[in-house]
Amino acid sequence: MFRWNKKLSCLLAVSLFLQVLGLWGFEPQKAEAAIDPSILSTLVAAGTSHTLFVMPDGTVKSSGSDGGYGALGQGSGTTQVITPATVPGLSNVKQVAAYGYNSYALLKDGTVKSWGYNSNGELGVGNASTTYTPTTISGLTNVKQIAAGNGFAIALLQDGTLRGWGINSTSVLFTLPTISIPMTLSGIDNVKRIAVGQNFVIALLNDGTLKTWGTNSNGQLGIGTTTAQSAPAAVSGLSNVIQVAAGYTYGMALLEDGTVRTWGNNTNGQLGINNTTQSNTPVQVSGINNARYVAAGGYSSYAVLKDDSLMSWGNNTNGQLGLNDATHRFIPTLVSLNLSVAGLFASHNNSAVLVGLDGKLFVSGYNNSGQLGTGVSSNSYSVFNANGINIQADMLDMQLSITTDVAFFSGPNSSSAFLLQNGTVKAWGNNASGQLGLGNKTSQSIPAVISSLSGVKQIAGSSQHSVALMEDGTVKTWGNNSYGQLGLGNTTEQTTPKAVPNLSGVKQVAAGENFTLALMADGSVKAWGSNSLGQLGLLGTSQSSSPTTIVSLIGYKVKQLAVGSNYSLALVEDGSVRTWGSNSYGQLGLGNTSNQTVPVLIPGLNGVKQLTAGFYHSLALMEDGTVKAWGLNASGQLGQGNISNQTTPAAIPSLSGIKQLAVGSYYSLALMMDGTVKAWGNNNSGQLGLGHTIDQTTPTSIPSLSGVVQLIAGRQFAMALLEDGTAAVWGDNSNGQLGQSSPNYQIMPALITALSGVKQLAAGEKHSLALMEDSTVKAWGDNVYGQLGLGDISNQMTPVSIPSLSGVKQLVSGSNHSLALMEDGTVKAWGYNGMGQLGLGHTNSQSAATTIASLSGVKQVAAGSYFSLALMEDGTVKAWGTNSAGQLGQGNTTSLSKPTAVSGLSGVKQVAAGSTFSLALLENGTVKAWGYNYFGQLGLGSTINQTVPSDISPAILSGVKQLAAGAYYTMALMEDGSVKAWGGMMRGSWGWAI
Repeated sequence: MFRWNKKLSCLLAVSLFLQVLGLWGFEPQKAEAAIDPSILSTLVAAGTSHTLFVMPDGTVKSSGSDGGYGALGQGSGTTQVITPATVPGLSNVKQVAAYGYNSYALLKDGTVKSWGYNSNGELGVGNASTTYTPTTISGLTNVKQIAAGNGFAIALLQDGTLRGWGINSTSVLFTLPTISIPMTLSGIDNVKRIAVGQNFVIALLNDGTLKTWGTNSNGQLGIGTTTAQSAPAAVSGLSNVIQVAAGYTYGMALLEDGTVRTWGNNTNGQLGINNTTQSNTPVQVSGINNARYVAAGGYSSYAVLKDDSLMSWGNNTNGQLGLNDATHRFIPTLVSLNLSVAGLFASHNNSAVLVGLDGKLFVSGYNNSGQLGTGVSSNSYSVFNANGINIQADMLDMQLSITTDVAFFSGPNSSSAFLLQNGTVKAWGNNASGQLGLGNKTSQSIPAVISSLSGVKQIAGSSQHSVALMEDGTVKTWGNNSYGQLGLGNTTEQTTPKAVPNLSGVKQVAAGENFTLALMADGSVKAWGSNSLGQLGLLGTSQSSSPTTIVSLIGYKVKQLAVGSNYSLALVEDGSVRTWGSNSYGQLGLGNTSNQTVPVLIPGLNGVKQLTAGFYHSLALMEDGTVKAWGLNASGQLGQGNISNQTTPAAIPSLSGIKQLAVGSYYSLALMMDGTVKAWGNNNSGQLGLGHTIDQTTPTSIPSLSGVVQLIAGRQFAMALLEDGTAAVWGDNSNGQLGQSSPNYQIMPALITALSGVKQLAAGEKHSLALMEDSTVKAWGDNVYGQLGLGDISNQMTPVSIPSLSGVKQLVSGSNHSLALMEDGTVKAWGYNGMGQLGLGHTNSQSAATTIASLSGVKQVAAGSYFSLALMEDGTVKAWGTNSAGQLGQGNTTSLSKPTAVSGLSGVKQVAAGSTFSLALLENGTVKAWGYNYFGQLGLGSTINQTVPSDISPAILSGVKQLAAGAYYTMALMEDGSVKAWGGMMRGSWGWAI
């Protein structure tokens, strides 16, 4: 039964506000004045003399000076506020931006309001008059991100295009004239995030490359010259970028491997290269190879490392580097802090904000107008601390401008959810790629039936695409298709489910970040989509837009697939597992961190019953009921009582009697035999369901939750299917992925009142799928790539039926794509397909479920971030999508847009996929792993990626019953009921569970 403890809930809520205040800086001391502890901020932005805070209830508070231009939004009679005050007339806000004396608020419905200085039309309201209260910008909708520069602003829309307005004397608006209303910036699309400096713009594209434009006198465009650009110019030699930041006249890029590149002005050493010479091209920052996010102030730079420590360099005039002095630094310098840093915000005006993992907020630097909100208006070299101020955002979702450089973290890569009942599917949550399959890109907070989808057997989804396995064994896909992850033979986005051509006989589907896998009835596996890390297992890194058989898995009789962000797992019928793809954290379980482009046997892993993959970690449920885990472990998601990565499967102590595992990128869930649930790992959005947001390094029982029959782990949220056919949800709800209109997050399980008759749930990055008892599918959440399968790219806040999708047997989701394993063994895919992860033979995203034509006889599917796995009825495995780390198991890093057999992999019982690595549980209980292995998630005893399935030594891992893969770690449920875990964890990504 699912019961509330109201007294406990009240006490937990009250406890958020009863925190102890502290202070550090030049001289550590107790804070006498602090920011209002009720500011559980979801975002911060700062202009010249004012700061904006977004509250958990969607309102906004402001502090500082309005400069006489209304920047505070408090009306014409208020010019200075030293303690944050609510901005009248603002609600349902999800992001703020500011520059100078301009302020902007992005609302949850995709519209924008602005106020403040406006002599250049920078407010976008059609005139040049100062505005003292928030005013809606007409004609601007479907906005994903807002960023502000010097007299101009740019809006990133859900479809990846840009609109701009304001002054254009520096070509930041291309060739447009100075204009006071939003206009399309023609000639650029597929934009993932933008960062704005004083008079230049950086655009991070979906493929991990950068384009820049605007002023270039200091080389801030990074293109090798100092010539200004009025059109986007590619930054050569820079790829695999996952985050960008813009300082006043310089840029920063965080790469997937944890290194940092900088370029542009270097007057104060802000490039971190031990000199003050500017660079017109990107240069590597000295001494940093394990960063997890970066932030740029005016001339000050910051990097938070994977161990949650902080390094800073550059200008330190006001002590904003936190180094107990005012001396500039030319190389990264470790900041002595008595906290682990979860987030960082740096303004251009010599101030900074830190967020600790324990929820404490720290502010320091320039404060002449009270903009830090400390209750005083004097500058301070100290850093004020106020517990209970909890800033939450995703570093890949919230990279703003120079004045709002926010970099924050979440857990798993999916913010959408699906529910399967009687072959129908309900979906909700993030729908920015159309991943809910609802025919639009509107996020859903309430489960919505995917009307075009019936006869669904299984659903899989990533952050931007979705896959439905139909009862007839065909597959439909929808959502983002930039890498061909929909398996449709193209890269066209789909917002409604489209049948994957030439794909039938599918047994299971799995969706990675930009790739898809299909397990065929014969035990073979087909893969398609992105393959940059080898996650398709196709012996290379070429992507495939159509299902391609993973040759090296033929003959192994794969029985289950699991996928992480960019890696794949295949469970062979003998209980062994083969893995491939990304392996930077050891998530392949091979004892190293080398990527694998073909499936590789995980040595010592036998007796596996089920595989599950998170973003960078993997889990294996063993036949004896125990669990083994490997890969990234920075938040304790491996359940070892520590935060050390594991490159080989390790048993989770004191965890036995497990029925099922579900793994997010940085947290893990275990369904016990008695129907209760245990949770551990990252908990910044309450995804552990424990009533608080404190990370757990050992399995902890979720109170008031029982009668559970299935678990699913999304990006920062989780779902439980209860024995009465209802569903409980908890964690992040920013995109409506919980199927509820409010609140922004849920720290304890809550019922989805509008959803019943659910058979199976699946979660992508920001969208959800539900397989109904009648084999139809409902989808909700983000739909920007059509991953809801509804035929459009509108987000859905409530579950909507996917049309023409029924007979579904299993659902899985990658980052932004979904897979549906049909009852006839075929697979349907939809959503983002930029890496061929839909298996359709192209890289066109699909907004409707599309059958993967070349895939049939599939038994199970799994999805990594941008790749997919399919376990065939014959025990082989097919993989497709991105293959950058060898996660497709093909022996190379060539991406595949069609399901391709993983060579040398047969006898597979189950597959699982992490972010960029793959796992296969063999019938003999051993495990093979391949793909990305930086955190040791392959369980092979190293951190070397594997491009083919590599055996996890049976001496280390055997008797596995089930595998589960997080983003960069792996867990194995053992036959004896114990759990082993290996690999590691890095915040800011997502995961999946089978």
